Amino acid sequence: MTGGKDVLATGQLHVEEGVLLYESGEDRFRLRLDDVVLFGEYTTADGPGTDDYFLVFFMRDGSRHDASFYSEGRDATIAALRNYWDVPLSLGLSASTSLASRIVWPASQSGQALFEFRRLPATNLIGRLRDRIGLASFEQRFSSAAQQLLGVTETAFTATLDEARQELDRNPGRALEITERAVRLSEGIDGDDVTRLRLQGRAWKEHGNALYMTGRYAEASDAAGRAQTIFGGHAVLAAERAAATQLMALVANALGHTEKALALLDQCLAVFDVGRAPSKRLTALEIRGMALIHLQRYEEALQTLQTSRAEAEQLDAQAEIARIDLNSANCLIELGRLDEARRCVERAAASFTALRMESEILRARWAMSSIVEREGRRREALLELERLRPEFAQRGMDGDAAELDQKIAELKRVA
Repeated sequence: MTGGKDVLATGQLHVEEGVLLYESGEDRFRLRLDDVVLFGEYTTADGPGTDDYFLVFFMRDGSRHDASFYSEGRDATIAALRNYWDVPLSLGLSASTSLASRIVWPASQSGQALFEFRRLPATNLIGRLRDRIGLASFEQRFSSAAQQLLGVTETAFTATLDEARQELDRNPGRALEITERAVRLSEGIDGDDVTRLRLQGRAWKEHGNALYMTGRYAEASDAAGRAQTIFGGHAVLAAERAAATQLMALVANALGHTEKALALLDQCLAVFDVGRAPSKRLTALEIRGMALIHLQRYEEALQTLQTSRAEAEQLDAQAEIARIDLNSANCLIELGRLDEARRCVERAAASFTALRMESEILRARWAMSSIVEREGRRREALLELERLRPEFAQRGMDGDAAELDQKIAELKRVA
């Protein structure tokens, strides 16, 4: 120990069979060393008399775990890590009395800065008083080297979010895993203000989309609200903020707050019309059609969906055309126009198959079973729904699975 700080050594740190264990009061974690992607150290300006030196571990799933430098077993732990990774390993900030950081492992980036420290502006009287006495607040953002190691450069992070978006149509459970990692790492992204806010906001929006697709509606609404707040940090991101509002409308509709959803969509459409964001406007129209179906305003819903389909054709948005066809089919089923509904479902299913949109293929099969049910073949419809149930569950689509359970129970009562 150094600098007389032994009094702070309340934590316990050690390695046991490839697992790093830490315990300090209620703070504890167990980390598989094979899942660690970055190990670093940093100091703060909080000492003396309190913890001001930390070891930090970033995991493959994007999670971060901090341990006090003053923990008992620290030196033996560093030796164990050195042996496990088979590289020279040493700490280098024991003389620091202010803000500093350093990558310890991987060896290829060892010694480079882990964080860049940005002073936070004082926003109230207490903050200004803290500034005057030298207690300003700082935020940590990843250095260029750390961004490379963690895959959170602008290009890499955008690719990650694009992957999550694609997985929404294939395996929503997998999309949720990707976005959970993204939101964990998003706070440390560096760059100019617009780029940083755009990436952070999009991470939360895509996370909200994944939560929605997996039936976790309350959490999806919270994530959409977080995205709204982040996008609201710069005027140039008005269209992105409206897109987050659009997600809130989608969630509100799923929760049965349909009039609220329509009001939110009106706000979005006003922004998209002025901002000339045709793809975002298209999505808003699709959600509006879905909300109108929930309100049983089927003719109006069908008209809205027809308008959105024409706009989707202008954009050559094949995935959206297929989704609109499926929503139109659900509307036509309610109107009793089963032959038209069947043609829409068949067209949508063919497109979903070509585009490998597996989660939407399941919904198309559900719509076809609804047609079969309306035609009086309830037993056949029930068998198809029972085949669908585990497939929804396998993809983490718990909201759809729960709704399907209700439908199956209803059909069993009348079949």
